Amino acid sequence: MELRNLHTFLAVAEALSFTRAANSLGYAQSTVTAQIQALEHELGVPVFERLGKRVLLTAAGERLQAYARRLTQLEEELMVAVPGVTEPAGTLRVGSPQSVCAYRLPALLKRFRERYPQVKLVIQSGSNAELCSAVAEGSLDVTFFMGPSSQADALVVEVLRVEPIRVVALPNHRLARKREVQPQDLADEMILHTEHDSAYRIMFDQDLLAAGVTPQVAVEFSAIEAVKQCALAGMGLAVLPEMAVAQELEARRLVALAWHDRDFEVLTQMALHKQKWLSPALVAFTETVRSYVGSAPKARSRPRPSRA
Repeated sequence: MELRNLHTFLAVAEALSFTRAANSLGYAQSTVTAQIQALEHELGVPVFERLGKRVLLTAAGERLQAYARRLTQLEEELMVAVPGVTEPAGTLRVGSPQSVCAYRLPALLKRFRERYPQVKLVIQSGSNAELCSAVAEGSLDVTFFMGPSSQADALVVEVLRVEPIRVVALPNHRLARKREVQPQDLADEMILHTEHDSAYRIMFDQDLLAAGVTPQVAVEFSAIEAVKQCALAGMGLAVLPEMAVAQELEARRLVALAWHDRDFEVLTQMALHKQKWLSPALVAFTETVRSYVGSAPKARSRPRPSRA
């Protein structure tokens, strides 16, 4: 079995398209088709279903995907370890939620690229569950995620820093000067939210539910920036990580309400597979992460009410 056929299989499995896989590999589409056919002939089973223009993995293809990732990882390790290569190079696939990608990673990525220009970074966004699953399955090398402290059987998880979550509003909002804002105070408020599976959204909803509060129908967005801009437009209250609204809070375009839970916060964490080979590139990346995103003091201070 030729490793190049496994590389081609993984490219098709990721793109679910022979055409896109051929473009990414720099092959003619006929070459991709021939390599997949050779692989299927060796295995004696089809690894893809071709339904018109759609391409789907068969059950055998799904099983092959895990083995192919392990074999190509071993190939990469061999090509570095045997010649004794120590200079970081190659491709790293990094997962990150939108908030971490937008507000924590830019300086880190700039510094990493300056120091290690031979490493190509591919950044993928998604929910916590999607990103951690991708690391467990081997399609991502490392991921960031936000949430309470957690562990998973297949992953090594490292806490990087505490992220305070703020309930924010315009400075002239009726709750802006209140010394302590309780869930009951939000019963008649419009809440602007990120998607339902974000860790802090889940925590906030549970807080309201425990208090028996059902606010006005929330407006839900897939992008944090959209939530923030709608809060700035006066559409309602927003629940966001402090890092996403730091500039607006400093300029007093928004204010943080004195939410009753002074420890309303989540953790930015980094996860790798327990059996992941730590290539020079991955070691360099995780060390850079610790320098730029690494542990911050635990935030315990309650935001003060706004003063007009």
